[in-house]
Amino acid sequence: MSQSSAVLLDATSVGTASHPLSPQSKNNAAPRLQCKFFLTQKKRRCGMTRKADLEYCSEHLNLVNHEAGSGKGRRIACPIDPRHSVWEKDVTRHIRKCNTAKKNVEPVDCPWYKLNYNWKSPSPDVSPDAVENATVLQAISVLNQCHDDRFIDTPLPLVVKRNESVESQRFPQLSGFKKHALQQSSLIQHLIENLMASTTHGTNFIEFGCGRAEFSRYVNRGLYDNHSQTKNLPQSKFILIDRASNRMKFDSKFKDDYDELYSSDNVTESRVYPVIERKKIDIKDFYIDNLLHGDDRPAVAISKHLCGVATDLTIACCLNSEVLHLKQNKLRGMVIAMCCRHVCDAQQYVNRPFIEDMLLDKAPISYSDFFNSLKKIASWAVCGRKPGTSDNDVGNHFTDLPVCEREKLGEKARRIIDEGRAEYLRQNGYEATLVKYIDPEVSLENVAMIVNRL
Repeated sequence: MSQSSAVLLDATSVGTASHPLSPQSKNNAAPRLQCKFFLTQKKRRCGMTRKADLEYCSEHLNLVNHEAGSGKGRRIACPIDPRHSVWEKDVTRHIRKCNTAKKNVEPVDCPWYKLNYNWKSPSPDVSPDAVENATVLQAISVLNQCHDDRFIDTPLPLVVKRNESVESQRFPQLSGFKKHALQQSSLIQHLIENLMASTTHGTNFIEFGCGRAEFSRYVNRGLYDNHSQTKNLPQSKFILIDRASNRMKFDSKFKDDYDELYSSDNVTESRVYPVIERKKIDIKDFYIDNLLHGDDRPAVAISKHLCGVATDLTIACCLNSEVLHLKQNKLRGMVIAMCCRHVCDAQQYVNRPFIEDMLLDKAPISYSDFFNSLKKIASWAVCGRKPGTSDNDVGNHFTDLPVCEREKLGEKARRIIDEGRAEYLRQNGYEATLVKYIDPEVSLENVAMIVNRL
C-alpha cells in the first residue's frame, strides 16, 4: 500500500465510523481498538486491531513513520520482504528468523532442485516495469491489427464437457454455487477424452501450482470410473507441485476416495491405490527428471488455474526435461486452465518471436512495451462489472472507451498471449488447442489449453 492510496484518519471528519474505539460487540465485550489509518480507495478505516498505546496497527506504523509512545521507536519495512514491517530496534534479530528468508533458503540435498533451471536470463531490452497509460493507448491500435489479422475469423470455441462421476460426487457436497465443480468436471472430461488412452502402466499426473490438490483428487476419482469396466486398474502417480505451504490439503483423500469406491470389493489384496508425492518448490527451480528417472509411466501435465508466468515456466519445465521431451518423450500432453495474464512476465514468456513477428509492419512499439500493455489490457476481460454497469458506461477510465469495448480488447490481449504459448508447443511436436471450457457466466477465466503429442 502506498501513501497515495491511504491517508491518516481525522477523527473529526469521518463521522461515528472513525471513532478510535470500534462499536461494542453484541455480547457487551470490551470494544476493540481499531487502527486509525484511513484507506481512501476503499473509503473506510483499516480493519486491523491496534494496541492501546498506539494509534495505528503494526503494518501501518511504518507507512506513517509514526513514533510509538511505547519506547520501541518506529516501524520500518523488513529489509528482506518490504510487504511486512518490524520495529527498527529489532531488525537484526528479525532478519535471523524472517519467514521470507527461511522460504528463500536453497534446499540441501534436493535432487529435483536446480536454481533457475527453467528461468531465462534477463535481457537488457525487456523491462518488468508497468507501462504508462500513453503506451497502452498506443498498443490498443496495434493489438486490434494483430488480433484481426490472425484470429478474427477463428473465435475460440466454447466446448463445455461434463464428467458424470465428478458431478455426482461434488454437487451433493455443495450448498451454493457450483463454480469450481463445474470447471473441474469439464477439465477432467477433456483430459479423459483427449489423453487417457488405455495403458497398463498408469500415468504420472504432474499438477503444477496444485495448491491443496483438489483438482488432482477429482482427476483420481474420474480415473477410477474411467477404468471401472476393467478388472485391472493401472496404478497412477500424482506429483503435486506448489511453492507454498498449503493448509487443509487433499493428499490423504486420494486413498479415502478409493477405499469408498472399493467398498463393494471384499478382496483387499487386489486393490490398487495411486501414489501421491508432493514437492514444495518453485517451478522455475524444478528439475523434474530426477523425480521421473526410471519410471515407465507416461506423463500428463495438468493445472487449474495456472497463474500468469507459471504457465510459461511449466511449459519450459516440461520441454527442458530429457525424460518428458528431449529424449524419452514421456510427455503425452497437457490440460492447463490458464489465468491471470496480468502477472505474466515479458522476459519469461515462452514465445517472444511470435509477438515480434506480429509487430512487423505495425506502428513502432517495442516487444517489451507491447507485451506489458497486453498484460494490463488482458485484465479488462476478467475484472467483471459492478452491479448496474451497462455496456456503454465509461466511468473514469483513461481510455475513454465503454466497458464492453474494454472487455473485447481484454479478450484479444489474452488470446494473443495464449496463442503464442500454443504455437510454441506446436513448433516442438505437439498438437495444441485453445478452448473455452466453461461458460463465462460460471467463470470469466475460462480458457484451457489441450495439448497432445503428435
